[in-house]
Amino acid sequence: PMSKTIRPLVLSLFFFLASLGSYQVATDYLTPPADTAAVARAESPEGTWRQFVIYEGKPTYLATFTFRKKNGDFAIEANDVGPATFPQSDFRTFGHNYDGHNWDFHSDWHEQGVAKFRLEKTEEGHFEGYAYLDGKKRPSRHILIRVAPPNS
Repeated sequence: PMSKTIRPLVLSLFFFLASLGSYQVATDYLTPPADTAAVARAESPEGTWRQFVIYEGKPTYLATFTFRKKNGDFAIEANDVGPATFPQSDFRTFGHNYDGHNWDFHSDWHEQGVAKFRLEKTEEGHFEGYAYLDGKKRPSRHILIRVAPPNS
């Protein structure tokens, strides 16, 4: 008798706590590290960034890249590449324009051509925007989150 009323309550509490845990995992994944304020003070793309694309309303991890100053621009190096990333190797970006709020650059997509990224700062260490190929906006929104300052 008493167990029939307590069991649904316990199960409801369990599912509530499980859903909170799932939410926390997702928000932790998209939240930059605690030292973001110090990291963001470096007004340059230089450093390590985690890139996501919003696909079907959900963030999909693409890669973690490090940008380094090179010949007045920024060279890119892949630290980790997810399976959804294209191309999978030989990354090249150029023509970076970065003013601390807007960040534009070209990305060589090999046989598909050269895309232009247009990103805007949404919060410290967090940029969002779109890639354009042949002047046409690609459908997926890109997110870049700074995860490490230069030379770390």
